[in-house]
This record gives sequence, structure tokens and C-alpha cells, in this order.
Amino acid sequence: MRAADAAKHSFAGVHIFTASVDIPDDYRKGPRLVVLPPESLCAFTREDGKNAYTAAEEILRNRGEQPRQKQNRLIFAAADFDALSRLKDHARTYIAWSEILSDIDNGKLNLDLFQINQVKQQRETSERSLNQILKETYKWKNKLKEEEWLITQWSPIHLRNLLHQWYFKDGKTEVSAARVWQDSCSYLYFPRLLNEDVFCNAVEKGLESEDYFGFASGKDGDAFLGFNFGKGGRVNLDDAALLIERETAAAYRDQIMEAPSTPAPGVTDENKDPGVLEKSGDSNFVENPMPGDASTTGVTPPLSTIKKKQFYGSINIDPVKSKMDFAMIVDEVVQQFTTKLGIDVDIFVEIKAKSTEGFDESLQRTIKENCSVLRFQNSEFEE
Repeated sequence: MRAADAAKHSFAGVHIFTASVDIPDDYRKGPRLVVLPPESLCAFTREDGKNAYTAAEEILRNRGEQPRQKQNRLIFAAADFDALSRLKDHARTYIAWSEILSDIDNGKLNLDLFQINQVKQQRETSERSLNQILKETYKWKNKLKEEEWLITQWSPIHLRNLLHQWYFKDGKTEVSAARVWQDSCSYLYFPRLLNEDVFCNAVEKGLESEDYFGFASGKDGDAFLGFNFGKGGRVNLDDAALLIERETAAAYRDQIMEAPSTPAPGVTDENKDPGVLEKSGDSNFVENPMPGDASTTGVTPPLSTIKKKQFYGSINIDPVKSKMDFAMIVDEVVQQFTTKLGIDVDIFVEIKAKSTEGFDESLQRTIKENCSVLRFQNSEFEE
């Protein structure tokens, strides 16, 4: 079963009855198939899958004692409850014939050639039966393809919809392409893609037209580097790569097409600085003017102001999607500071939880242990 599944679905690994600590938490090579033990506590039925869900959740949430990050890289195969008893019977039969054959090979049993051939034949028959019942017991893994739980081809329209649902809102018009891919590996409500190539193929397919989004290999100030909108071609998924909202990409394309033919007053081709970008239609507007160039640009430099030296910010986060929201805060706010030299950043996380019925002892113990592992400065339950 391990070889067949790995070859068919390109799993990065097939983990059979494996402890959570031994299942890697990664995302680049492909999803991992986790086969739950054939026990009633891990079995699944169409009417009640609670036991299987509980067994899978423990592995899904944690890798040993550490929280698991790439949760959407795991796929679970649970035994069908109704087939368990037959599986155990066939397994016992196969083990019995295998042990008899082992005793013959080790000289513990003295049988003639006819009897030895009978034992071998029985062992082969029991092995075929065991493989067949294994397929029936773990039949639920066939749902992968039927229900699109593992996506091997992804349309750019689905990527565009995902970008608008989670990223292009509240004034945001661009997002790290690598971050979108990594989020799809982490969050269970995102589509589960087979691997990074599936994501890149969707981006490249979307760039063949101007219907979906734009792309840039990086950004320098307000300028997109390696800008691509409707040109097609290969993309490189590194930390600098950006996906750009369609209307923003179209406006930027128009801007760079018009910029060379509309120089600002006083700027000629000879003295025009390459870092100055004019805005078409407004002769008094120049973005990023060089200091001291008021005589050539016609723009009066702003009066000096007192520089702000401290920043404070606070925000309420939805606990249901707190992991994604916090990651967005880090990307869009924190990293704006940490990428600059000479800026010190402190981050404090405050968690408040209330229960009208009170917290049970098990939950309190779990929370305290996790806070200790994560090195919380303060973590207390109160009456």
C-alpha cells in the first residue's frame, strides 16, 4: 500500500502507524499521507467519523510537543470500521502461515517437499487476501480525487478569487507570492495543492492574459521590478516575488507606458534623473523628487518637520483565524520596521479568555504546559 499510494499521488512520504513527532512539518516536497492504526479508536464510518477525526487531530495540531505549522500538508487514511474484524482475521492467517514457513527454513519443522509447497501456496493465498481486505479497509483514501481534497491542477480564476477573499482587501493591492503558497500549506480552509509546481503553474497560466492578476519579481520604492501583466512566461517563487491586484497592475502598466512621453516641466532627456517618475496629466506632480532639485523640477520642497521617533499600535484579532491574521500583521507592519537598520521593535501578545461555566482542569493543565514551553512571561487562570 505504501509504494502504490506514493507513486500514484506523489506523496513526500507515507507514514504508517507513525507517532506525530516522527512526521515532518514541511511543505516543499508534497503532501504526506498518514495512515492511522487499524483500531476501533481510529476507525471511520460514514455515520460517525468522530473517532477518526480525534485520532487525526492530535497529529494535525502537534508534532510531538511542538505546534504543527504546515497542517494542510497532511492527509489521513483511516480504517473502515465495518472491515476491521475481517482485516484482523486475514492478518492472523497470513502471520500464521508465514511463521510456519519460517520454522521450515530454520529447520524447526521437518516436512516433505509436497507439504512445503502447500505451506508456500497457503502463504501466497493469504497474502493476496490480506492485500484485498486492506484496500477495502482503507477505501476512504479514494475520496482524495473524488472530493478534490488534493489538487493537481489549479485554475488561475481560483487563485484570483482566493487573493481577493483573503489578501486584496482593506486597501491592500499586492501580496508576497511565496506567502500565499505557504499559507495554502498551513491553513485547512485553503485548497490543498499537490506541490509548489501546481501553484506556480496557476500563476503562469494567469499571466497569459490580463484577466486575473499581475506579477513582479520584486519592488524598489514604488517601482515593480520584473513587472509582468498579460505577458506569460516562467515565474520564480522567492521571498521578493509579488502578486498584484488586477486593476492595480493595469494602472501601473498604463503609467509606465505613458511616463517616457510626458516629462515634467524643466526636465529634459539630458538632465532627467532615472529615479524620478512623473505622473501623467499633472504637470506639477513629481513622485520621489531628488533633494535640492526644486530649480529643475518646479516643485517646492516640503518644509522640514519634526521626525516621529516612536510608534504604538494595537488590534483585536479574530481567534478563529488568528494565525493567518497575525502572519499578515507581521508581513504588512512588523517587517516594515525590521527591514530597516536602526529600528528596535518589541512585540507583546495579550490573550484574554472568559468562560461562564469555568475552565476544566484538563484545559487549564494543557494551557499552562503550552505557555511554559512557549516561554510566556505571564499565564494565569483567575476566578
